[in-house]
Amino acid sequence: MKHCVILLGPPGAGKGTQGRRLCDKFGWIHFSTGDLIRGEVALDSEFGRSVVSYQREGKLVPDEILLDVVASFFSDLDVPGIVSDGFPRTIPQALALDEILLGLGFSSNVVHLTTPVSVIMDRALSRLVCTDCGAIFNLKIDPPRVLDRCDVCESPLSLRQDDNESVISIRYGVYESEIEGLLSYYSGRVLTLDGSLMPDSVFSSLETVCSRV
Repeated sequence: MKHCVILLGPPGAGKGTQGRRLCDKFGWIHFSTGDLIRGEVALDSEFGRSVVSYQREGKLVPDEILLDVVASFFSDLDVPGIVSDGFPRTIPQALALDEILLGLGFSSNVVHLTTPVSVIMDRALSRLVCTDCGAIFNLKIDPPRVLDRCDVCESPLSLRQDDNESVISIRYGVYESEIEGLLSYYSGRVLTLDGSLMPDSVFSSLETVCSRV
């Protein structure tokens, strides 16, 4: 049976880091709408230009735009597992994802990484992202071996444009306004973990859960 792990939590909860570690461990595919959007923005594609204003203001991309990208990503997949990092964020997105997964023969479970805004802010302002492969580092809890270079591909590291206090506060507020309804939709399928713990501790719990599927 193919499986999808859906990681929920505020921006900066560690979904990207944990999702990539799960994929490395189990040979799964990492799916992040944020990565897809940033890639399209970097390419200056038509889609990238249509969403860049939302990204810069910390707003969510409208479902009617985002779901087209998601459906395209999943349409040709033939993999044993997927980690969906931060998607869905709304009930319409959850309904659409369930329909996609069902059509592809995937089972799924949901992990919610709870993390207070103070921790989110501290992490985001210390975060560095590889400009090439997208690997994520944190100067306080997971620093690169060389300050401004990626451990994976040795490309330069940089701060994300949306990692600033104003945008982080807006994004956290949006998350809080959406998460209760989403958790209600997924009632009975949600495992809650403390995302403020050290990354190795969080991953140990995730690994145990995923080893059972």
